[in-house]
Amino acid sequence: METSNFTFPIPQEQEMCKRESFLPFKHNHVFMNEVQTQAIMSNGWDQDTISKLIVLRNLPELQDRSGNNISWAILNLKTHPLSIEQIQSKKFYMIFLNGFDHHFADTYLPDFDIQIRPERGLLLYWDSATVTPRIHESPDLQEDKYVLVIHTNSHLSSHNQKNLNTNSINSTSELPKISRITNRADLRLFTNKGYEVVKVPQMSWDNIQQNYQNHKNNFSDEYSLDSNSGLEVLFDSDVYAVASETSYISDSLRNQLLIDFLFLAQDWCGEELIPVNTFGFRSFRRGTKTSYSQDKLESNIISILIKVDERSNSSWPISFKDENNNESRTIFDVGSMCFYEGAKLEYGFPERLDGEFSRYLYLHYLPKTLQAQG
Repeated sequence: METSNFTFPIPQEQEMCKRESFLPFKHNHVFMNEVQTQAIMSNGWDQDTISKLIVLRNLPELQDRSGNNISWAILNLKTHPLSIEQIQSKKFYMIFLNGFDHHFADTYLPDFDIQIRPERGLLLYWDSATVTPRIHESPDLQEDKYVLVIHTNSHLSSHNQKNLNTNSINSTSELPKISRITNRADLRLFTNKGYEVVKVPQMSWDNIQQNYQNHKNNFSDEYSLDSNSGLEVLFDSDVYAVASETSYISDSLRNQLLIDFLFLAQDWCGEELIPVNTFGFRSFRRGTKTSYSQDKLESNIISILIKVDERSNSSWPISFKDENNNESRTIFDVGSMCFYEGAKLEYGFPERLDGEFSRYLYLHYLPKTLQAQG
């Protein structure tokens, strides 16, 4: 690797987050250029200690630049979320190695209710004496999202570590929430037909409605037409250029909802389940239809689709296809939920929505028997 590619201008001024200047973590938008990030992704750090030293020399607010107390990792956040050890280190630095222009790739910090769009070469960093933010990646991230993580080998107290572990649904101190199944043909159906519609229990429904009222004015476009997220092909409206909107929810509410519906999902499929993810409320716009698709084989095996609101002239049917291409349709109303096995069945809304919107909450779970062992 040519070390000349790794000559950095020493940052003269470290930017605070451009959207929330009061936050106790910092931004530097130009820490690395495209040549540097591409070289790291291509060649890694295996024998390139000189390049490491150059990076160390330019990291802001780092006292010891010898590298003796430093750990390095190149991670794909799509498959390997940040560990508790990394986040809790005394000094933490994360450099995005590729950039995106859609919100599925955003890094979400729920403690501050802020989403950060990855830019190639963008550096995020903090001191754990000031802040130890939780970090959440979108469950709908489809592309590989690479980061270079650099951190010191000193950590928070055991008391703070316990608090962070119990509050974070993405803790990697446990086994990864990834299925050991790699071939869809090897995945069996856990139920008779793979889906079922039932009423949401009243107490759970009251909780959802209360939270929905707090979020229903916060919807924004779920994707852009040039985002290459796949949704611009999967979702189609004959009225709107962008067919769907989302309203994100906090990390604590994600945890709460996943746990609230965990036992219902377990009763339905007869399996002990691990809560995986939910991102918030999705709103399909007038004139929308969706192509058939399947959920992530590595995680979203058992799912719940809850209809939280709808303004339409008729109920919007959801359709399922089994592995023999047999199609069946079902209708469910606001206040009902559809259990479904979306990694095995294909599903979609093939008819156009005749109304203003139809809004849903998605919850995803992984059978413990399918969990990868490391």
